[in-house]
Amino acid sequence: MSDHLRTTREFLFERYGVEMPSTMKRRYLANKKEGRQPRVTRKPKTSKRMRVLPKENRLNPALPAPAVTEEDMEMGLMSLIERGMVPPTLDLSNVMGSSPSPITAAPVKLKKYHKQFVKKPIMTQQEFPSALLTSIKLDLTPVNDSMRDIERKNDTQKAKIAYTTFGSQEKTIKEDAKTEVTEDDTISSIRPETTQSEPMSVIVNVVEPPKMGQQRREYEELMDEYSLHHLIIRKGKLLASTPEFVSYQRSYQLAWGPILSILQQLEKLFTQFEVPLVFIDGKRVAFLADQCEIRAPSIHDLLDTVVNQDKVLPYIQTPQTKYKGVNGAELAAIDIQRTWKMYVQRKRFLHLKQQDANALKIQRHWFLRVRFFETKRRIEHHLEDQYEKWQHRMKRFQKSWPRLANKKRMIVHINSLSASEQVRSSLPKFKLMEQSQLARILVDLQMPLNHVVFITPQPIGDEGKEYIINILESQGVKKVRQRLTILFPEYYDAFPEHTSLSRALFFSPHTLKYIKTLTLGEDAYIVPGIVGKEDLRVALKLQLPILGPNPTTGEIYQTKSGSRRIFLKADVSIPPGKTDIENEKELLIHLCRKIVNNPEYERWLIKLDHECEGRGTAYLDIREINCLSEEAREEMKEELNGNEEGMIDELQNRLYNELADGALKALLRFVSYVYTYETFMEALEKHGGLIEPVPSHVLGSPTVNLFIPPTGSTRIDSIQESLTSPEYSTLGAAYPQTTIPNEALAAASREIAAVCREKEIYGFVSIQFVSFLTADNALKIWAIDLNCHLTNEALQHHIASFMSNGPTKSLAVVAPPNCSYIYTGLIRHPEFSTWRHADFFATCRQKGLSLDMETLNGTLFHIVDNLLCGVFGSLFIGNSPKAVVKLYNAFVDFLSSQIDDDFHAPVSTHKNFQALFHLNKNLVRQNL
Repeated sequence: MSDHLRTTREFLFERYGVEMPSTMKRRYLANKKEGRQPRVTRKPKTSKRMRVLPKENRLNPALPAPAVTEEDMEMGLMSLIERGMVPPTLDLSNVMGSSPSPITAAPVKLKKYHKQFVKKPIMTQQEFPSALLTSIKLDLTPVNDSMRDIERKNDTQKAKIAYTTFGSQEKTIKEDAKTEVTEDDTISSIRPETTQSEPMSVIVNVVEPPKMGQQRREYEELMDEYSLHHLIIRKGKLLASTPEFVSYQRSYQLAWGPILSILQQLEKLFTQFEVPLVFIDGKRVAFLADQCEIRAPSIHDLLDTVVNQDKVLPYIQTPQTKYKGVNGAELAAIDIQRTWKMYVQRKRFLHLKQQDANALKIQRHWFLRVRFFETKRRIEHHLEDQYEKWQHRMKRFQKSWPRLANKKRMIVHINSLSASEQVRSSLPKFKLMEQSQLARILVDLQMPLNHVVFITPQPIGDEGKEYIINILESQGVKKVRQRLTILFPEYYDAFPEHTSLSRALFFSPHTLKYIKTLTLGEDAYIVPGIVGKEDLRVALKLQLPILGPNPTTGEIYQTKSGSRRIFLKADVSIPPGKTDIENEKELLIHLCRKIVNNPEYERWLIKLDHECEGRGTAYLDIREINCLSEEAREEMKEELNGNEEGMIDELQNRLYNELADGALKALLRFVSYVYTYETFMEALEKHGGLIEPVPSHVLGSPTVNLFIPPTGSTRIDSIQESLTSPEYSTLGAAYPQTTIPNEALAAASREIAAVCREKEIYGFVSIQFVSFLTADNALKIWAIDLNCHLTNEALQHHIASFMSNGPTKSLAVVAPPNCSYIYTGLIRHPEFSTWRHADFFATCRQKGLSLDMETLNGTLFHIVDNLLCGVFGSLFIGNSPKAVVKLYNAFVDFLSSQIDDDFHAPVSTHKNFQALFHLNKNLVRQNL
């Protein structure tokens, strides 16, 4: 350490005159005398602080620069530039004293980032300028002493300066032979003195090739610089003794390891294919070796280094040449084994891949199935909790009904026809049918404490809503608009046309949330239409009780067979028949048995359980059956010698064979245009049905409309006469009915209502009867149908009572004795949509088909939405049945004059006006 320190410090002092610091020098001498090693301490500064550019000049470069002193000049030019005393853009070429100047002040050209690390290409002979190659001459003869003496004598040269002027001036060339060129100078030039009057000239330095006295570059250096470095592989061996290879190895000795690896791979490749002669581009090999750090070279990469590819590629592209070289048979065997192993492993891999895919598919499906059932279980558990809460709410609602009857309450009307999808899809104008009971507003708003929330399946027009509101306001009902809220599902147009209102409402969260907000803290309940599972889901979501049948059991008793079970339990008269028929064979067996056992009935009805609105009915007239004719009966009696029991069995067999052979298909008639024989039998197998006879002397079809409260006595709202067509489809209703005493109908209805209460059927119920005369002229009634919802006919009675009696403050519906009306039902025709609303009512007023506000008699219209929908109904109110029939006939004549149509055409999806036109007016007069 001390020797090194001494030698370094002495060298700095002897060479540059830099003395050792005094403090360090004393410590060094003391340690040297005592023989101790010097301690490593913090060294003092050997330089002093120098003057820098003032702050004012750094902030404002426009200020004059400070003067440069002699002391600053002694620190050197680079120090002046670094300290800012000299501007960095100042041209310092004149200060350097030599030309050309070693320092040039110019802005630095900045390269982009992706070009900063790109290696410059190695210049070859083809790329080198030919003008410089002309001055190169290689002399490979050995140099002796005599030649060195000659070079020293001829070691001078003349510099030639050419002056070229622009324009029309002449060119002059001056030579100055007095200037000598020494060995250390490479280029010398003489700047001529020019004045402002002289023209601008361009100075061209022409340098002659160096003479023999100058220093020359060696052969190896020139070889390394200008050689193409083309390597030779002959018969799979690299020729390593050529000057090209030696120069190549010398030029790339720093990266020789990767290059050698590439060359060995090339040797192996060309040995396999027996290529006789290959020329390799060494520069490409060097570039490929540099890329090997990233990825291993492929055969294509190796072939890119070949110069004579046109002669090498035919050997490579011919596979059999690979196996003609050294160890060709062994290589062929290795390739065969490799190919076979690859095939086996690939086949095994594909098999395993397929198994893995199958396993993943099984796992995925199993996972989804487990998740599905888990989610289903959680949903069911959640629904069970909601259902329990709803059951408790229903019990509280039933107990508190007497208090709610005369208290402020909120009524949510959801007239949803939650029938089966087959029924909903075949109903004409399904959404308008759900919207047809807009008059419910009139029934409930006449009580001043009620608030009504009416849900429509789609946005309702102003004409229908204003028509109802005007009727209420004309009768003195106050605050109608403040107590009425009409809503519709926000996604009403996103569902199919036959989607029920409850289902659309269930998938409309904003509407449900708004209903919850309205009913929060209020005594509220739901008044449904035809109850189904969707209504229960909406009730659970809203947590509101339902004033109607229990949705879990209501679907059973709303069928035709379910209604018959209620009638049987109530012990009322029902027609002889058979329920729960599930296929065509059962239908034939029971139909034949009933026909033979009840010969007094000439027509039999077959009804589907799931249908509503008077559809799903077919009838068979036995007078058209051959085996039941009088001649066939007499012939069969003679064959059996009067054996009654044998005759019954034989008649059943013959009747069954005849109906099964095609008579049933040919003779069966359908009330609705929707069904054919095949579709009717398919619906019978899917939903079931019943058979019952038609009495021979039918007097009428009275209907009793009830209200069954959750607690308390049953209220009979009205007893109407159903207006039916000859095909047993209901068209409308008339009031009052006169075919049978009301007391008998009321007594039978109360018995049925008691059974309905046991089955948890509450709310509005309509029971349809048929009255007829027996063979001994006795008056008799049968209960034939049960509707567990508010029908349009029952709703029209509420409107007629309201118009006759005015608004009421209780739930009782009382019609005066002198009130009569006829309701036409909903009439459909495409031409209705072409009528203007105002023109239609104006024409009706001219024809006398309007409401007299003084007597409150005349015509009321059942507006569903507006006339553009092509559907509306009419209610004719009068003081006597004859006056009502007169209005009815005038209305039918008025419509027939406005519509140019074939009234003998059958009823279709678009129109049912033909059934109204063909209604037997004499039957109406007789019933009234």
